Amino acid sequence: MDILKSIFGIGGLICILLYLLIMITEVILAFFEKEKARKIVKVFCMIPLIIATILILKDHPLIYVGFILGWLGDICLISRKKIPFFIGNILFFGQHILLIAEMLSRTVQYLNIEIHFSLYIVIAIIFLGLYFIFMKKTYKIIKNVAQTIVGLSYIIIVFTMVLATMIITCYSYEWMLIAFIGYVIFLASDFTVAYTTFKNEFKRPHFYIMSTYLIAQLLIFLGFVLTYKV
Repeated sequence: MDILKSIFGIGGLICILLYLLIMITEVILAFFEKEKARKIVKVFCMIPLIIATILILKDHPLIYVGFILGWLGDICLISRKKIPFFIGNILFFGQHILLIAEMLSRTVQYLNIEIHFSLYIVIAIIFLGLYFIFMKKTYKIIKNVAQTIVGLSYIIIVFTMVLATMIITCYSYEWMLIAFIGYVIFLASDFTVAYTTFKNEFKRPHFYIMSTYLIAQLLIFLGFVLTYKV
């Protein structure tokens, strides 16, 4: 218990317990398809985790601002309409960009290396290449240019986060393995959202979406906290 207190602090532990309580409530409501109550609870799901991140990692604003963007994205995705869905994806995109920036800055500082400008060009070429490969197939499903661009950007950036956390885990920070697992689960949640949005609904979709999403966010949070505090 003393170890947990030294890592998370009393305030952080209380927030994590509150997050778990709200998460369980949300998942139970989703399982029994109590949509009105579930949507209300969903608004509060990320708040304890955001507060915990601010308390524990107050010197790392990219992380807690990223979680705030994720929370706002959550609220937008409560609506099934196209515009809120579009905005929600942009907000989640912002969350992943900030967390990538945090990981890169930390790794560069730890390894004491300089990233040459040519590397950014290579990354941009890879990014555009993935766009070219998947653009046509994605557009056939979504049938909207703007949503196709945002959707592809979002998917590619999440895959980038999975790859980045895996590399950083192997290279320097073993606790990032937890965040890596979180991002793999995050992908599963996102694919479920995409499937139910653009293809077919199936029974209890929000149970699978929210259970994987909330577990993923918790693991990402724990990965960063343990990396910085242990």
